Amino acid sequence: MAYHRRYSRPGTNRTPTCDKISEILGSADKLAGEYSFGGRADTLPPTPGLFVNGVGMILLPLVSEHAKKLIAKCRQSRDRPNMDMGKSWLQSDQVEMKNPSWQAGMEKLMKNIARGTGYMDIHFTACLTN
Repeated sequence: MAYHRRYSRPGTNRTPTCDKISEILGSADKLAGEYSFGGRADTLPPTPGLFVNGVGMILLPLVSEHAKKLIAKCRQSRDRPNMDMGKSWLQSDQVEMKNPSWQAGMEKLMKNIARGTGYMDIHFTACLTN
């Protein structure tokens, strides 16, 4: 659905700004891509090979034993020291995805996101943060 009609309120003169907005809205279908998209979830491997320093390889789905070890490894957020959750952050430099297919899958996923959202000229990256 494209906006081809130029809108103005009765009794008012259109301004160049209004014309520009109409032009941009008119091109939205060509540029916007999809607002949501989906498909088969086979871009990423079923197991990332999640490894945490001081804990070891983490199985997914998460088992109680590993959950307890992760909780012990986490620290309280510096940004939100009064959170009820207490220790809730794990530094990204403590985490590694050891499955060699994971990075290739992430790169493919970023390309799919760029294509699906209409931002083919933008380089998407995914990175762990604390």
